[in-house]
Amino acid sequence: MARVFLRERISNRIKKGHPWIYDNEVEKVEGEFEDGDIVGVFRYDRTFLGRGFINEKSKIRVRLLTRRNEKIDEDFFRKKIEEAVRFRKKYVKDTDAFRVFFSESDGISGLIVDKYSEYVVVQFNSLGVYKWRDAVVNVLIELLEPKGIYHKPDKNIC
Repeated sequence: MARVFLRERISNRIKKGHPWIYDNEVEKVEGEFEDGDIVGVFRYDRTFLGRGFINEKSKIRVRLLTRRNEKIDEDFFRKKIEEAVRFRKKYVKDTDAFRVFFSESDGISGLIVDKYSEYVVVQFNSLGVYKWRDAVVNVLIELLEPKGIYHKPDKNIC
């Protein structure tokens, strides 16, 4: 896994919770990666800060997914989506149209999911989450049992 090291003047802002790391905030990258891969993120002093999606073609160089040293795999995405669905079922009543998942608010940068009656609309607004689209769709089918899923494409994904 490639490792991204941040400039000293930026690291504290990220450490306080901001999920986006811009291109001008990266000091260096060690290791090989493809755009959309998961990378480790570290302060300038090599202190671990989290893991996220990297994309060199985007101004948002890294989109943080977690601040823990945890594995990002299909189970990670399943847990995040399950938490969001549970939360919505608890608070969203008397409607069959609502936002199931809202990107950074629910912990997966670039993923937006809306439910309209028996159908689901999915937006993959970052290359990183787009690479996990099959896992995401499988979880949505399992949890929401929709009649259909429409992928609303983002033409600007790098």
